[in-house]
Amino acid sequence: LNVQLVHLCIVSFDITRNRLESMAQIRTPQQERSAQTWERMLSAGMEILMTEGVSSLTVDAICRAAEVSRTSFYARAGNISDFFMVLYERGMHEIIETRHVLFQKASALPVDSDDRIRAVADGLAETFEIHHAFLSPIIEFASSDKQIRDQGSRASLPVLDEMIELLSWFGEDKAYQVARFLQQECIFRVMYGPQWLSKEPESRDEFVERLFQMSRSRLRFN
Repeated sequence: LNVQLVHLCIVSFDITRNRLESMAQIRTPQQERSAQTWERMLSAGMEILMTEGVSSLTVDAICRAAEVSRTSFYARAGNISDFFMVLYERGMHEIIETRHVLFQKASALPVDSDDRIRAVADGLAETFEIHHAFLSPIIEFASSDKQIRDQGSRASLPVLDEMIELLSWFGEDKAYQVARFLQQECIFRVMYGPQWLSKEPESRDEFVERLFQMSRSRLRFN
């Protein structure tokens, strides 16, 4: 009897395990589809943001572009404000990764060299250029939205700290002034374009050269 009971328990356990495994196999594609739907929503939202601006980032526009229902959107995103913040955080994370890679190149150069100064200027300019399509609507929106403006201000501090550390051999105060100068110039270029305070559009190479010469002058001679 005991043997039969044990056998029944084993069989029952195997049946239950098989059912659980079958349920897991059914749920997994659903979870994958949910993740794919979410990714489509994010990709669609980012595309709308970068090509049409914040004002065009509506639930209907996202649903059409991502081919999802409004019910699916609200089930995953909550509301359009929360969804925008997810896009904002994703975009800022990508900027941080880009900047980190480019500034690593500068950190490998001699601390007192012109090459390091140029690499810092070039790295920041390159970061802004790579992410121009994202930064442009964000900077424009920040002018009228205090939350984004405050978050942007906080996000700029680690950038300053990185540049100050890279240029610290020249003195912390000088490095701070140059870091602020570089950040402001890159923001102005995104806001107003390559013809900002110039009769002719300033090419990227000309822009970086100007940043380098101004930074070098402030670090070495002021």
